[in-house]
Amino acid sequence: MLIPLGPLLGLALLLRLIPFFREPLINPDGITYILQAKALYLHESKKVLEFYAYPTNLAYLISGVFHLIGDWVLSARLVSLFFSLATTIPLYFLSRLFWARATAITITVFYVVSPLFVELSVNIIRGPEFWFFLCLGLFCFCRFLKTDQPNWRLLCFTAISFLLAGWCRIEGILPLFLAGSWLLLHQKSRKFSNIIAYFLPLILITCGLISIMNSDIIHALPHGFTYRVVDSINRFQWLRNALTALQESPPLGAVPSFFSEAKQFLWLLGLGVSANSILKTFGGIFFLITVFGFTKNATSYPTPVGRQPALIFLILLILSGGFIIYIQILLNWCDCERFVALIYFPGLIFAGYGCNQILNRIERILPEKRPLIFLLILLLAISLPKTLRSSKLSRSVV
Repeated sequence: MLIPLGPLLGLALLLRLIPFFREPLINPDGITYILQAKALYLHESKKVLEFYAYPTNLAYLISGVFHLIGDWVLSARLVSLFFSLATTIPLYFLSRLFWARATAITITVFYVVSPLFVELSVNIIRGPEFWFFLCLGLFCFCRFLKTDQPNWRLLCFTAISFLLAGWCRIEGILPLFLAGSWLLLHQKSRKFSNIIAYFLPLILITCGLISIMNSDIIHALPHGFTYRVVDSINRFQWLRNALTALQESPPLGAVPSFFSEAKQFLWLLGLGVSANSILKTFGGIFFLITVFGFTKNATSYPTPVGRQPALIFLILLILSGGFIIYIQILLNWCDCERFVALIYFPGLIFAGYGCNQILNRIERILPEKRPLIFLLILLLAISLPKTLRSSKLSRSVV
């Protein structure tokens, strides 16, 4: 079971070393995390919050690695590179919960060769840590749901992983909330021991983090999550009012009915931008395979709640994550590839059916060849040109 991880990690490292040595500059927001790491390293507690609203786990990791190698920029990039590679491990085991070995390898390769994730892996951002803890939490919770005799240790690891994912990125609170709600509402999982195993680590670790951070994190969390919903609604209404004003006094040469129609279908424009962000993150061919697998799995299980609770949890995460992406689009009206990771990794699980179909077709067409190797070479050939091409992805990362 561990044999595929060596080649997968080797391929992931090889692809990520390309932008690692190609891009000598760091992304602008990376400076913020480095300055915060310096303040932590020098024990200048008053300066820690001058650069960001709360101490990020990335800053702690950078300061720890700096103690070993003595270079701030290299330390920060190595942290991102390490967690990007480490994400391969829980993603593979998550895939193995649902699919055979060959399909799980193919699903993992989707992430390994993705030009977007390859490029982001060497940026000084909180994304790679978020990917790792999200996949680790999904693996633990899905294994808990698929095990005949649930293990309370899996729930402890789930809670810790999702909490750390929420510390990395505020949208990481969503799977933390969904898993807790599942344990409280799902009849089979609603046991006192399960609830204690999940919520007790959350309470203890949250109290510890608040005491360490020494900042108003209780205010920061609703500002980053709840307030975004309110702000997006206000921004949406402001745009409608602006279009109404333009409708009443249209610019010279403008089509009279354009602003009226634009105001009515402004919500649809937000859906279009959201779909574009999702498509760019998955990649065209990978997105089609994922959607095909998603629809096929949805029709394959007429009563999935009773028969496949782990799949239902992933579907709920994808749907609610899509709502978060839409809210973010309405807030700032720009591509939000960094938010798509919330649905990218659970979405990859549904690409398994499409992968199976492709592997079966290759085996029928080329019976004497190994279909898995042929498919992996094909995926690498599709993605490698974009990886080798100089990218401008860092512009959209925060």
